[in-house]
Amino acid sequence: MNTFTKRSLFATLALGAVAFLADSAQAYEVSKCGSLNVRWAGNSCYFRVDTASMSTSMRSSFQQALNAWNRAPAKFSFSMGSTALWNPFTGNGQNEVWMTSNQDVLDGALGVCFSINACSVRLESDIVFDSAISWHTGQAKSSIDSYSGSRVAFRAVAIHEAGHALGLKHESDTYNVMGDASTHLQTNGSTARSYVGEDATHGAIYLYGLQGGTREDVAVAHWRRSGSASGYSQHRRTRIFIGGVEAPKSTVNGEPVYRLRRGQAIELEMSYENNGKSNQKPRVQFFVSTNDFISTGDQLIGSRTLTVNRNKVYTARHPVTIPRNLTVGTTYWIGSVIDADGRITEFDESNNASYIGFRVIP
Repeated sequence: MNTFTKRSLFATLALGAVAFLADSAQAYEVSKCGSLNVRWAGNSCYFRVDTASMSTSMRSSFQQALNAWNRAPAKFSFSMGSTALWNPFTGNGQNEVWMTSNQDVLDGALGVCFSINACSVRLESDIVFDSAISWHTGQAKSSIDSYSGSRVAFRAVAIHEAGHALGLKHESDTYNVMGDASTHLQTNGSTARSYVGEDATHGAIYLYGLQGGTREDVAVAHWRRSGSASGYSQHRRTRIFIGGVEAPKSTVNGEPVYRLRRGQAIELEMSYENNGKSNQKPRVQFFVSTNDFISTGDQLIGSRTLTVNRNKVYTARHPVTIPRNLTVGTTYWIGSVIDADGRITEFDESNNASYIGFRVIP
């Protein structure tokens, strides 16, 4: 007998799936039929993407979401083709992707993944997005509602729904794209990248095994798990602490800006991830910059070696000192660069740095 499941990402995070904790060391959650993991019989999934309801930019962004999964080291691949779906529906034996404003289908969700299983074997997954949402198909930070914009990051929601198609459920116990995907972003400078992340990668490996070859990646993000709601992890920005207490701050252009003094000892909080195959001990360096793009060309203020195993997201605080050569009344950005010496050959070199803003006060 075939079974039907529905997984969705809600704008209000009002509803969630019943949680199944895979084991105590990992937070990812997978679909089950009794004691068996629900997964595709093979190691691939092909989507037919609707040209009638989805624009060229939407289809391109969906392809980029699939590419994010394909770069991960799990032995699974997504592919897609564009075609006119004149009557898409669940149960026709095709994996289809389309957009609608029909709330009988969406039930308040940004996106929904409908799946049909024969117990532990996934037979079909269909993904539907809300056409009434103001979507952003690129990665411009200024356009996204998690920063100063007003639009929803389409790629983040697409990665989340593709994760359901893969076999992952909602997640509440860690910073994770299967929680609130709209705040699961890797941001440096003006670019906010939607990505799969450590925990969802680990869940995909649990279901399908490891790819051959070199598939390593480490990353840093200025988001963290702050709690949970109805089966979804909630995320807020990482922080700066003074003596164990969060430093005073204000909000500027949708982002926190802390008030710090020259020579002040602080603790910088960032989230570090291992999105690759192997445990790593990368060099992490801390910098102060005159802009929100952190790089190894900025003023170095500290470093340390960090162990990042492929089993959890490390949201950690590290002590550094604000330089004395900064100008009072000026805004700067402090941040970290993971694998600063370039020792690890990574499939994604664009996610190694992130920032927090601060203003120097007398």
